[in-house]
Amino acid sequence: MNENLEILRNLIIKNYKVDILNKSRQRHIVDCKKIFALIAFNEIHGFSYTPVSKFIGCNHATLIYNVRTAKDLMKYDSKFREMYLKIEADFYYLNKSVITEEIEAELVLLDIRMNRLKELCHKKEEQSVSV
Repeated sequence: MNENLEILRNLIIKNYKVDILNKSRQRHIVDCKKIFALIAFNEIHGFSYTPVSKFIGCNHATLIYNVRTAKDLMKYDSKFREMYLKIEADFYYLNKSVITEEIEAELVLLDIRMNRLKELCHKKEEQSVSV
């Protein structure tokens, strides 16, 4: 998880020249922290508030607040949404192999579920025929 957080941090530094470890309260820095928190919350498997908040040097309650306000900003602030989508797309591009593995795992799970449902349907059909 830490390597994904580091990749995400580097993307924000590269694209917006902002280090999320900066303690400043300037709007563009806070927005980048919110983008970081929301992408970590939405996209990084195994996300937990405490380790991520330690990574960026803040309280876990601050991280929860950042995620919640970032979701609101996504709805109402087009500039913020554009920044988020740019970082998210770059993050996906850099983590293609991870995403591919997750998709393949989901497909296996779906196949197992589908087979179970088929078995249940056959059992019900057999029971209805025998009655």
